[in-house]
Amino acid sequence: MSDPLAVPLDVKLMNLTASVLFMGCVALVVASGGWWVLRHPAFSIGSLSVQGEFTHNNAVTLRANVAHKLMGNFFTVDLRQVREAFEGVPWVRHAAVRRQFPNQLQITLEEHVPVALWGPESGSGMLNSFGEVFEANVDDVDQDDLPRLYGPAGQSVEVLDMYGRLRPILQQVELDLAELELTPRGGWRATLDSGATIELGSGSVNEVLARTRRFVATLTQVTSRYGRRPGSLESADLRHTEGYALRLRGVTTVSADLPKMPKK
Repeated sequence: MSDPLAVPLDVKLMNLTASVLFMGCVALVVASGGWWVLRHPAFSIGSLSVQGEFTHNNAVTLRANVAHKLMGNFFTVDLRQVREAFEGVPWVRHAAVRRQFPNQLQITLEEHVPVALWGPESGSGMLNSFGEVFEANVDDVDQDDLPRLYGPAGQSVEVLDMYGRLRPILQQVELDLAELELTPRGGWRATLDSGATIELGSGSVNEVLARTRRFVATLTQVTSRYGRRPGSLESADLRHTEGYALRLRGVTTVSADLPKMPKK
């Protein structure tokens, strides 16, 4: 059986040229189809579906604030930019965005839940339940229900955590914590709703809490000796090694004058 004849070079070139032309036509058709899809009005973003539990926003206002910032159609819109646009609205903590064929975007929002005011009274900073700082109109909340916390930048989580630990300890003697500050040097200062101040000192969380518990455990005994109640406290300093100093309305005393608390 003889070998098949070799394909002439010019035939090979013709076949290659035909293949290239065919692939070019296919690519042109695909590109034209893609261009048509991207430009067709049917795929323009027709609606924004905004969902979530809103206290300080509403779906209508949110859509109005963000819709004009959207660029592109259903296929080309940048979902990251949409998310950032919604998260740039006051009170919005997080936005999840997804496409809903053929021309809708679904946005699920989570609002900040304010649990404390943050920083000076002249500012608009607040803390949410995660200890994150956010800016919003403080007149939108009942400020009397929120404590005011202070601290260095980046330490809001630690300050909120300490507030949550200290408050129930002080409430054991009917003292309520209204303000808490972490100073740049690491010291803690508490202000009660009565205006009384307590210097809690520095150290680890456990050390600060231990000093506060010892203070609370003996405060009623100390104030009763002078015919007072814990609510008559004006100031206290817990930074002393073996006791504390305090001032009561109409009375001043130092814990060193009292029997030393037993060491545990």
